[in-house]
Amino acid sequence: MLSFIKSSEPTQFREIYRRPIDREGGNNDKTPPIIEGSEIDRGNEFIGQGIFGRVYIALYDGKRYAWKEYKKPTFEKAKHEAECLKLMNHPNIVKVFGLCQNPVSILMQLCEGENLDKLIKKKDFNPPLRILLVWTLQVAEGLWHMHNREIPVCHGDIKP
Repeated sequence: MLSFIKSSEPTQFREIYRRPIDREGGNNDKTPPIIEGSEIDRGNEFIGQGIFGRVYIALYDGKRYAWKEYKKPTFEKAKHEAECLKLMNHPNIVKVFGLCQNPVSILMQLCEGENLDKLIKKKDFNPPLRILLVWTLQVAEGLWHMHNREIPVCHGDIKP
């Protein structure tokens, strides 16, 4: 789950909460569009899970996406994460495309390829050091982008 870091500067923290809240969704530039759950073909192809939810491959409008369904669903939590992701614009951070109220979920960019967690658990996994360094740098660049914003954002669930 992505979340804003509460700054020690009260004015910066208050600015987050002074922004207009769009209860309908999709009507301001930081809220992703609301998608009806019935419009998403949520298959059973499991990708992975984190602290807050499970991620599957889903079809929407003829395209493949990552679909994150929350374990303890609250629309406000999903909306907050989707809004944080929408603020990010970096090649090493997934894009968010929509928000769903029923079931509470978000539709995100699908990173094609083998799951890194499964890949590193293989007995024959032994990539060259330069590949490991490239992957580490890519993760670090994404985190740096999140942490060095005017209002920093914390990921909260980093793992392979």
